[in-house]
Amino acid sequence: MKNRPVPPRPPAAYWWCQVGGWGGYLLINVFTSQGFLTFSWQLASGYVVLSAFGIVLTHCFRAFLLRREWHELPIPRLIPRVVVSNLILAIALVAIVAAYFIVVPPPGHSYTAHGRTAMFATLFVFVFNDFVILTLWSGIYFGTLFFKRQRRIEIERYQAQTALAEAELRGLKSQLNPHF
Repeated sequence: MKNRPVPPRPPAAYWWCQVGGWGGYLLINVFTSQGFLTFSWQLASGYVVLSAFGIVLTHCFRAFLLRREWHELPIPRLIPRVVVSNLILAIALVAIVAAYFIVVPPPGHSYTAHGRTAMFATLFVFVFNDFVILTLWSGIYFGTLFFKRQRRIEIERYQAQTALAEAELRGLKSQLNPHF
């Protein structure tokens, strides 16, 4: 089996984006849920669990895709892998939060109060919501990698052009003054 490279340490900007993005998602969940759920510490702590595990899962996903070198794949091969991965991550994230809410249920809330169909519909909506968030995360992450790679290629091209110009200049100098 091929030795996979160890992912580099992420820069500080990555962590700021992770904490800022998932923290923003936490705030959106807290404020939007007040329209249909009674606010409680259990509900707020569940949203904290959601955002914390969002950070953990996306960071693990980053390490996975860097080890597998997905960032080097052509887009037609990359997209299906990312879509399936995001679906798996969304299901895992919803399962973690659902398990948390089974252990620490919000007051006056029951998952089975409206029947199994309502419970599965709710879980489907949560999976879809997290899938969209994870797809946005992936788009931003791969977009950033794409632009970094394009910038690196452009810098290498300019360096090659500079080296060529310097070599031509040395060649001209040697033609003009062959003794030096």
